[in-house]
Amino acid sequence: MFLIQANCAAAEPLVGDAVHQCYARQVELVRELLGPDEAAIREWFGAGMLDNVVIALGLPNIDERWARTLCGPSIGQPG
Repeated sequence: MFLIQANCAAAEPLVGDAVHQCYARQVELVRELLGPDEAAIREWFGAGMLDNVVIALGLPNIDERWARTLCGPSIGQPG
């Protein structure tokens, strides 16, 4: 969750530099694990970011279709 908050403050040069460095390290680690497929790397990050939003909003506790759709099978939903 920290990185989500840092993203919002990334216009501040010191914060932005730290966020860029953090993402650079993460991307290279994921590249080592998944290989050079950039679409797969973006998909991995996108899924992780959605998971963070789902948890931050408490969507697993909301029994409505839209919330279940965003939760999907990976976050406490039958799949």
